[in-house]
Amino acid sequence: MMLDPSRDEPDVSLDLPEVSKHNWKELEIRDAWDDPLESFVEGRREVAQRALLDEDHPRKTLRRLVPTERASDIVADMSEEIDVARAVDDDKTTLMLTSPDCPADPETLLDWDVSPIDQMKYRGVPDCCATALTQHRANGQHDPIVAIARNTPSTEERGGELVVEDPHPILNPIWAYQGWSFVDFYPCSFECDRAREFASETGRLFREIGRDEAAEAAYEFLTEPTYWSGYHGLAHVKNSWCIGEYNTDDYWKEEVVRFNGYHDEVGDVSSIDFNS
Repeated sequence: MMLDPSRDEPDVSLDLPEVSKHNWKELEIRDAWDDPLESFVEGRREVAQRALLDEDHPRKTLRRLVPTERASDIVADMSEEIDVARAVDDDKTTLMLTSPDCPADPETLLDWDVSPIDQMKYRGVPDCCATALTQHRANGQHDPIVAIARNTPSTEERGGELVVEDPHPILNPIWAYQGWSFVDFYPCSFECDRAREFASETGRLFREIGRDEAAEAAYEFLTEPTYWSGYHGLAHVKNSWCIGEYNTDDYWKEEVVRFNGYHDEVGDVSSIDFNS
C-alpha cells in the first residue's frame, strides 16, 4: 500500500489484526489497581441493566450478546418489568432489553428498525453527543478522540499536540478500550455537562450494587492525566501508572491528545485511598 503523507483525515481502510494490551509500570502499581478495576468492569453490565429500572438514569435500552446455552437462565434472572426480545444463533444470542417506559418495543430495536439517532437516545446518549457521533461516523471516524478534543473549549494546541486542560475527568474515554469508562458512548466534548450527568448516575448505581471501591478506583484512575497518540490504525495510551496499545482509526499522521494535562512518568500509589 502506498501511503499519502499529505493525508491527515482518519480512515478505517487498514485491515489490522485486533490489538488490545496493557502493562503496569511497576508491580506495586499493578497490585494497587488490578483488582478494583477488574471489579469495575465486572459491575458494568449489572449497572447498565439496573439503570433500566432506575428513575433517575436516562438509559432505556440495553443490547447484550450472551451464550445461547445460558440465554434462558439469564432472562429468567431479570426483573419481570424488563421487556426482552431475542435473536438466537447457534452459539450466541442477542438480547434486547427495554425499560417499562421505553417509547420503542424491544423487537423493533432488536431488528434495527429505528433510526441511529433514536437508538442512541433510548440508550441515554444526550442529543448533542448523538448528533456529534453521527457526524463522526459519516466522516469515517469510529474512535473520534481527536475530534472530541478539538470540540472541547479548554483544549489548546501546543507543539502539534492537543492539550485538554479542564475536562470532566469522569468523561475520560481513552481507557474505554479496557472497559474503564463510566459512559458507553463518546461524548461530544470532554466538558459536556449532559454526558457528565449520565456518568455520575452510573457511578451512583455502582455504589448501590456494593461496588463503591471499584467506582472510586475507576474515577481516580480516569482523573490522572492521560496521553493518547493515534497513528496508522494504532493508539498508544499511557498515564503515570499504565501503558496500552489498541486499534483506532487510520490517522496518516500522528495525532496526540493529552487529557487533563501532562502526566508524571511514574505515579505514586502509596497515598491513594479509593474510599476517600
